[in-house]
Amino acid sequence: MNSIFEYTLSALSLLVPQTEELYSISAIPNPIVVGERTALSWKTPIGANLLLDWVAMYKSGLSDRDYIEYKIINFRGGDTDFVPPDPGIYDFRYFKHFTYDRKAISPPLTVVPIIFDLTKIKNYPPLGNSVVAFGDSLTKGKGASPGQDFPSELSRETGISIVNAGVIGDQTGDVLLRLDRDVLSLNPQWVIVFLTGNDFLDRVPVSVTTTNLSTIIH
Repeated sequence: MNSIFEYTLSALSLLVPQTEELYSISAIPNPIVVGERTALSWKTPIGANLLLDWVAMYKSGLSDRDYIEYKIINFRGGDTDFVPPDPGIYDFRYFKHFTYDRKAISPPLTVVPIIFDLTKIKNYPPLGNSVVAFGDSLTKGKGASPGQDFPSELSRETGISIVNAGVIGDQTGDVLLRLDRDVLSLNPQWVIVFLTGNDFLDRVPVSVTTTNLSTIIH
């Protein structure tokens, strides 16, 4: 009799929704430079009571009570931004009903120190969320079938929209002339620079290529 009862309880337990594992939280981009913002997003079980649920930023390894900053999730639409204050390893945690009942923790977020003068960068801090692939024929996708260029492939793999700003035949000097129009005007958060092939083929002096690249990056 006991074995039948235990079997029935076991079977019934399979019918009970296991909501614990349906909470998740993540931050992108990762890694970032200190002072940049990271977009935090979360998923919760369908029908869950989210009243006064909250998310918080931590230095990894610290207790749940040692948060740096927190935000109530209500009316945020499933995402919000945080700006880690210092270099280091961070994580983000999801809690229920303004208590320390933690439901999820994010993968580690790496924040690296500033390695150059950000005041000299034209679009820092970035005002938009777009990603731009800036380059020559390798970026444009010369010889590839439509939709098979690397920005399109990368966009499909990551789920992130990427603007293809490649032009066939461009040298680093050419892209400088369209930097404002094709990149800075979009206020991108990230720019993928894929250049120098045509400089090499056309025997542009290395010193010129290096100077152009430095100007583009800054």
